[in-house]
Amino acid sequence: MLEPLLYRHSRDIWQGLASRAGKNIVAIVPDPMRADYLRLLLEEEGIEQVEVKTISLFVKDYLTSQMGNDSQLRLARKADLLMGLGKAWRNYGQALGNQRYLQYSFFEKIYRIFSELRSYTLDQELWNSVLSLLPEDLAEGVFLLGQVYENYGLWDEQSTYYYMKQALLKEEGVEEQHFFFWGFDHFSAQQIDWLKSLAIRHQVTIPIAQALIPELDPADYISWLWGEDFWKKFSFTKMTENIPVECIQFSEGSLAETLKAELPLDAKTDLYLGTRKLQLEHLQDLPFENLRFKIPLDWGEGQLAYFSNWIAAKVGEGIWVCDLTEALTQEIQRANESENDILVKICCAYLLTLKRNYEDQEMIFPFDQQLLEQINALNLPRIFKTSLRLFENHLSIYDLKQVSLYEESSWNVLCLGGQFEKPVSASDLFNEKALSFLREIGPVRRKEFEILNLRQRIEELCSHSKVLLVVEREFLQHDVDWPQILEGLDLRVRPDSPRNKIPLSTQLPFMRVNGVFEETRGVSASRLQSYIDCPRRFYFTYIDKVSNEASLANEVDVRILGEIEHQLIQSYFESAGTCSLEEEAKRLLFQQLNENDIHLGEKNLEKSLLELVSYAQNGISLLESVIEQKKLIKIEFEKELKKGQGRIDCLLTTHAGTYLFDFKRGKSSIGTLTEIWSYDKIQLWFYLARLDIALTDLAGFGYICLKDISASTLISLVGKEQLNENVKFSPGELDKVESGLDEYRVFEAEQIEKLKNEKLFLPHAKNNKSCVFCDFRSVCPERLI
Repeated sequence: MLEPLLYRHSRDIWQGLASRAGKNIVAIVPDPMRADYLRLLLEEEGIEQVEVKTISLFVKDYLTSQMGNDSQLRLARKADLLMGLGKAWRNYGQALGNQRYLQYSFFEKIYRIFSELRSYTLDQELWNSVLSLLPEDLAEGVFLLGQVYENYGLWDEQSTYYYMKQALLKEEGVEEQHFFFWGFDHFSAQQIDWLKSLAIRHQVTIPIAQALIPELDPADYISWLWGEDFWKKFSFTKMTENIPVECIQFSEGSLAETLKAELPLDAKTDLYLGTRKLQLEHLQDLPFENLRFKIPLDWGEGQLAYFSNWIAAKVGEGIWVCDLTEALTQEIQRANESENDILVKICCAYLLTLKRNYEDQEMIFPFDQQLLEQINALNLPRIFKTSLRLFENHLSIYDLKQVSLYEESSWNVLCLGGQFEKPVSASDLFNEKALSFLREIGPVRRKEFEILNLRQRIEELCSHSKVLLVVEREFLQHDVDWPQILEGLDLRVRPDSPRNKIPLSTQLPFMRVNGVFEETRGVSASRLQSYIDCPRRFYFTYIDKVSNEASLANEVDVRILGEIEHQLIQSYFESAGTCSLEEEAKRLLFQQLNENDIHLGEKNLEKSLLELVSYAQNGISLLESVIEQKKLIKIEFEKELKKGQGRIDCLLTTHAGTYLFDFKRGKSSIGTLTEIWSYDKIQLWFYLARLDIALTDLAGFGYICLKDISASTLISLVGKEQLNENVKFSPGELDKVESGLDEYRVFEAEQIEKLKNEKLFLPHAKNNKSCVFCDFRSVCPERLI
């Protein structure tokens, strides 16, 4: 029998479980962490005769009971399965001569889609239907991996669910058992079928929060477990609204200071951080020594990073296995001599994996190197870090997955801010057409359901215990998910909070907002970047159009210098290098001086001319280096975007592909690789999203620093590139750019929508760097507060 254990309050779960006392119950959980939490809860509730197992251990034990030791041979560990599939894939890619197949990131994406599809169905006809809805290159890759898998002869997790379902349907005369599934946020289609088969012979109980039922979608796993008609006989109200919660706010970077000043340390306190996974660095932001916690720890993290760089340098473009083995042996000897035990274990594990899967006369390429590193990471031990000192009055720290573990007698503090990862995530593996088809096969992970689930747990926490919400200033105005999660709460901000010492209704003129953004010509990259950096800066610049900078009649604005430098580079290439940069710089500069009524002294005039020529020559030399190496087909300047406002500084088409470059005068305005990939700097993404050429024709892109070309940030999509000893491209991968561009389009749409609906334009700098280069920093209300 498949039974939902419906509950309004988490306590109802343990009361329901206790009512079944006297029966031997097996509790099944998704991972070891939740197994530990459940054992602790059962002990505190006084519930006995409950055996707690992870789902992987339960499956392993069941297969062993059915197949004996043979199950150990057939059920492949993830590391072994990945190794076999990866190596076969590499061989196939080499046989085809297809460089895309030899990019590990492409294989990794295909493997993720392949694994996700197997969680829905093993039926080949259904697979073909889904693959027909995917882009051709992805469909071909997944089909190939499916063929490789069939020839490999091992079982993965999905194979075991299918086998157990078939075995359960044939079982006769078995003793009924009671299985209790706890801590699962989602069940796949294969797991749903298995659970229903398990329920034919046994009692299966799954706790379900009543508050979720009115909001169910047919794609949610709860609907698939019992069917929509099952829930029609129940009458449930929607989630509670207007739950009062005390709230205090903190400025960016001052969470530790705020917690130390505000927490009631004389009482037992449970601290929940607004993150899906507690990390060691989160603890370092907290000002307390007597913390109780348990977090997963990356074993030998620092040594793993060193080893990764070391092995990549050794492999390079390719190395014989025998040579790599010798190098590893020498590295192990060196690590032994320096008594670096962690590095010794990492090297030995890698060497063992290498010898088991490769012959001495095989070549190791970058694909193999990344594959072996992934296998090595899976094979290394999993460890946890816990507090060693426990005090009678102590703080316990948890992440969002553990919100249901609260104690009513404790102070429960929930901390939210931009330093934590997003609370929920949406699948990016399938397009809308494929997802629509998959909804007909099994449950789909919906972001909306994840938000609903987390909202239910937080509202229960706030309804039945003392809760203090500690939130970063203006965080809720700029985040997409948290306002939905906290929708049912009535936040009572403490009147003595530092943020409220000067209320937003003050009559200071620079804090009033008069006007909204009217999108008439489309949003440009610079406008959108300004809004992301700080809404109030955007308001001053593009709506109120005020300037806090003095305009001097004896200085040239840096924006004018930048425009002239761009024009000089363009004139040089359009004249095929025949124009005089010095003469053209004089002509353009004097034209700007006359138009803007600027009178430069002799010294400032000479200084400006020297900069113009020097900066232009730097940009020209970098472009000529690319042209020399890649052979020019066409070069275009000030290329207008087809959609959106703006122009691309330079598009350079070569035999290797097209390069997109944006000129910047100095390093301060150039995005780092981290800022680019995290969308802190969006200009390049904005251009790529509106580029009228296919991404597959793109060879590279980046920022050229005219002041110092060695400070340029350049990304190559055609392999390792180095223009000279001072300038090189960072290696990029087409798959990463494609997926990054898909995520950027969603991010951009969210930001534009926020901008359209913005009414307050509150001052909230993305980081300190935004403030340093802001024209309005001296009159910023955030700084005054």
